[in-house]
Amino acid sequence: MASTRVLATIFAIAIVLKLILIISRSNLWVKAAGIMLGNYRRTMVIYLMLAAIVGYYVLTRFNIIDVAAVMLFTSLLIGIALAPYSASLLKLPENVMRVGVGKAWLPMLIWGLLALWVLYAVLFN
Repeated sequence: MASTRVLATIFAIAIVLKLILIISRSNLWVKAAGIMLGNYRRTMVIYLMLAAIVGYYVLTRFNIIDVAAVMLFTSLLIGIALAPYSASLLKLPENVMRVGVGKAWLPMLIWGLLALWVLYAVLFN
């Protein structure tokens, strides 16, 4: 099975399992989320390692413009999913400013580099 098929299969199975858990045992989903997000440094390291592995396969298989288009689509789906909770989310910027954006320097750097890469590919290729 091609690497992208494996990644897509992992994605689909994770989504189905998450949906089943949310619908049938939402208290377990909340517990699991608490465990996963309880230590942000550990969570960031795990996500960074997984993003590096998946990113390697995705970025060696597809060009950055295609990847960016899929990322835009995914971001819009996440926005749709979070829209019903906008009242709670409006508190997030205040919390971020209180804690400081310094904790998010690495993801901000990655997003910035991806954006520059996409702009370079669009404008100069």
